[in-house]
Amino acid sequence: MNDRAAQFAAPRRVARLIRNPLVIAGLLIASTGLMRWPDETAAAEEERPQNYSPYANRTYATHVYWGDQHLHTSYSPDAGLVGDRHGPDDAFRFARGEQLRSSSGQLVQLERPYDWMVVSDHATYFGLPQAFMEMDPDILKTESGKKWAEALKKGGKEGYEAFVEMTKDFAEGKGSIPREALVKLYRSIWHRAIEAAERNNKPGKFTAFNGFEWTQSIKGTTSTGSWSSATAQTGPSRSSPSRSSTAPTSRTCGSTWPTTRRRPAAA
Repeated sequence: MNDRAAQFAAPRRVARLIRNPLVIAGLLIASTGLMRWPDETAAAEEERPQNYSPYANRTYATHVYWGDQHLHTSYSPDAGLVGDRHGPDDAFRFARGEQLRSSSGQLVQLERPYDWMVVSDHATYFGLPQAFMEMDPDILKTESGKKWAEALKKGGKEGYEAFVEMTKDFAEGKGSIPREALVKLYRSIWHRAIEAAERNNKPGKFTAFNGFEWTQSIKGTTSTGSWSSATAQTGPSRSSPSRSSTAPTSRTCGSTWPTTRRRPAAA
């Protein structure tokens, strides 16, 4: 066979080989083996020693922000009707590190300011102390509201008995004050609480949260929950309270949450 004939015969032999199923299978296996090199490279990467720097590839949060997640003010009946005269504005200012005079007359101040705080007053009878102090006509025209306001104004034994009766009333879910009168009060006081948070919210320095504590008592069983931030704009609803704490005279929280954490003192 001359050179020219061989030149044309070679491609034909290659074509016949490619059409052979065994040859095709062999080519596929070979190509699969060649494509495995990235896995070997990945394995080599895994065998590398761990990074020396403890900060390399760190993806979790490393900042700790100190605050109080559950705090009552004079807007809660079991605080405002037993001596607390400080509202959300005072509570936020106290949390931010300002010096205040407590309801009992002493000057008080935190060792170090908080980074954030949630004012979460009771949802039931929210703002009732303010209604009595400001002589709210919608509350005082109700039978229970008028009776309680007069007793609290007299003080002493009558005032205490009125407070006990009021506490028992909403703890049992009786609701002596009509809902229509309470809804109007809630809306007014809730807007005050929002405005207090807006005034005291300092981006990058202090975060003020609106919240409320909702408690439901049914046949001796009490369930309590607290809401803040995302649900705050909906405002509180009727409920039953549990124990409370006052601000800023007390740094303990209500019964729902553990006590406030303190920042460590500066070295």
